[in-house]
Amino acid sequence: MTKKLTVYDKTKRLLQENEGEVLKAMMEHPFWPRALELQKSYTRIGDDTSGKVSVAFAPDADAWVEIWSHLDPQEHGFAHRFRCAFGGGESLRVRNALLMLALAIKLDNDAFPQDHRRKIKDPQ
Repeated sequence: MTKKLTVYDKTKRLLQENEGEVLKAMMEHPFWPRALELQKSYTRIGDDTSGKVSVAFAPDADAWVEIWSHLDPQEHGFAHRFRCAFGGGESLRVRNALLMLALAIKLDNDAFPQDHRRKIKDPQ
């Protein structure tokens, strides 16, 4: 008798086969995780600094992202790292979500280039 695969097991298998397509499908189809609440800020401190990244969703479900850098003389930069498990990471899910964020930015930049926003308009 074969064990019935759970959604988790099926998704894990799909990720092993083609993780890019799974992430792309997740980004291109609207969904709302039941575990998230509107008007609540989800914040995480970086693995190497006291800086934080925060994501919140407004009542209209728009996402707001904030990054805080706390200037501690012992901290050498403004970037906040979220490491992989083998690198001592404590925020593995945050790191994975940032992968999705990066891929979403790339796909949007490919589909809707914003070069027009970078051009300086001629004053004439």
